[in-house]
Amino acid sequence: MPLSLLHRIARESLPLILTEDGEFEAVSVLVRAGHVEATMQVVLPPWAGSPLLGVVVHGVTRLGWSTLAASAPGSGRIA
Repeated sequence: MPLSLLHRIARESLPLILTEDGEFEAVSVLVRAGHVEATMQVVLPPWAGSPLLGVVVHGVTRLGWSTLAASAPGSGRIA
């Protein structure tokens, strides 16, 4: 899941707000690996009626972009 989330983050407009429990674990792995820059904060997403705990992804790091390039189809690496 972390690699698929990294691909999703790369396609989305930033900052990206993540609020699902499964996304928290995956983005935590990406942060610890140095692939994304993110902060945990209370957010008010447009689809929610009240504040939620969320992770705001601010960017993909150089290492994250390298990982994405290495996992692209035709790169010779199994994703």
